[in-house]
Amino acid sequence: ITRFVIKHLPIAEVEKIISWFFGKCNTSTTKDTASPVQMMQKAKSVGAIKPPAAKPTFGGGCSPRMCACFCTDRPTHMEKGGKKMVEVSTSILTMEKGKEAETLLALEKSKTDYFHIDVMDGNFVEKDTYHDMVEYSAYIRRISNLPMDVHLMVKDIETAIEVFSAVEPNIITFHLEACENKEEVMKYITLIKEKGSRVGIAIKPETPIEKVYEYLPYIHMCLIMTVEPGKGGQTLITDMIAKIDELKTYAEKNSLEIDIEADGGINLKTAERVKNAGANILVAGTAILKAADYKVIIDELKQE
Repeated sequence: ITRFVIKHLPIAEVEKIISWFFGKCNTSTTKDTASPVQMMQKAKSVGAIKPPAAKPTFGGGCSPRMCACFCTDRPTHMEKGGKKMVEVSTSILTMEKGKEAETLLALEKSKTDYFHIDVMDGNFVEKDTYHDMVEYSAYIRRISNLPMDVHLMVKDIETAIEVFSAVEPNIITFHLEACENKEEVMKYITLIKEKGSRVGIAIKPETPIEKVYEYLPYIHMCLIMTVEPGKGGQTLITDMIAKIDELKTYAEKNSLEIDIEADGGINLKTAERVKNAGANILVAGTAILKAADYKVIIDELKQE
């Protein structure tokens, strides 16, 4: 029914329906003081999100990186001959309040590949988007079949994995800098796979790329921050181009299948250099959301 409504009604009418629905979920202008876990439980109780479907976990002859068996659900990033296509993950961090439904539906129509969910706790980074992203991710799960790309900029990684796994994201990425030791990193990798999502590790601009090498056989994606995490609309740090190139070279030399995601300052001027360096997933927010036509920008970002 939801898909029929979206397809056949004007966006303004769809937005009214969705706004009415989320009134049932207690999504209001008043800040919800419940914890993220309580918010997700509330959303489940009113049907705003469904529980994750059971997915195969370990076994079946999979490699350590693929043991979640979830990568086969979405092989569209590969072209014939094994060449990786460039994908776009649109950050909804700067999405205009009050126009969420219109924006999300327009992005889906414009063929973005992912909704990028920037989860910040006000601790690991200064900004706090945690509650907003809990609400937005539940919202997206109800109105769209597009995959979510969840980027955790938080210190309490385990709780965040539990919370956002409820909306069945395609991938959950956590920061290497938020982990105390290797054992903790491996624990989170395993937990995300058990929840049925692909695994990404993110690194800040000042973190040497070599720090992530030992984990590459166990993960699906490495996210290289090309700005300081925590804010939207920053200018790309050009030194990060070399870091992307180093990662790409290392992965090829060691026969590692890994997606490389670049996040921060991505626009039509910077995208070409980032893609040439080896990134095959581009996170863009401001460049897309401030454009008159989302599709034009998204299509150009995908150009190889």
